[in-house]
Formats: sequence, structure tokens, C-alpha cells
Amino acid sequence: MRKELLTPNPKARLREQVREVLRFHHYSLRTEKAYWQWIRRYLAFHRKPDHSGPQKGWRHPKEMGAPEVARYLTHLAVAGNVAAATQNQALKLVES
Repeated sequence: MRKELLTPNPKARLREQVREVLRFHHYSLRTEKAYWQWIRRYLAFHRKPDHSGPQKGWRHPKEMGAPEVARYLTHLAVAGNVAAATQNQALKLVES
């Protein structure tokens, strides 16, 4: 059985899009908050050094791909000293 997909409202902010998808799939509020924190950490890690402009250095996930995911997971393993299960959880989120 194929899992039903939801395309979030493209006009909504990223957080609202994430919330819409997670609620569609009936994730708990606690899980939603945890996932959002992981997403924020990922985005903050890849923040542009130039903080000028309306986005203040933030990059949209659409601008990022496999190299950014690999760099972030390496950072988690080396600097964060996190367990493999934590890396897997982060990978699952950034690939979503």
C-alpha cells in the first residue's frame, strides 16, 4: 500500500508547511516540536555568513542537497559526538 502524500501550501512559511505535513500524518505535538528543533538546527548550521537582507542569512532547504546533509551529519558525529541513532533521526528529518 502506497503512503498518501501531501503537498503543503507553497505560500506558507516553512514551519507552517512542516506542521501541515506532520499533522496530516497524525504525528504527536511533542514529535512535531522535536522535528522542528532538528530542522532549525540543520538550517542554523547552514546559515549564510552574510546576515544582510530580509532573510538575515537563512537558506531555504530547497537550496540545499546531499552535500549539505553530509556536512551536517559529519558535524553531528564529530563536533556533537552524537550516537548513530541520533544521526539517523537527523537524516530522516532532513530528507523529508
